[in-house]
Amino acid sequence: MTMSIDQLKEFKTRKPFRPFTINLIDGEPILIDEATSLVIPPRSKHGTLIAFTEDGRMHIFEQSVIASLTQES
Repeated sequence: MTMSIDQLKEFKTRKPFRPFTINLIDGEPILIDEATSLVIPPRSKHGTLIAFTEDGRMHIFEQSVIASLTQES
């Protein structure tokens, strides 16, 4: 099952924001520790996303490689 853009937007726009992890199908976790760390381009044809992690890395991936979202405690 592919994670929808609407599900990602819901996690990103929660008030107050709560960090969450995007778990990719290859097992890589990407922690989204603030709302601005995840960019969802408005006209992405393939559901391309950009995430910035606190260690300075940038991840570019498509929504089709997301296995799940995990809410951080």
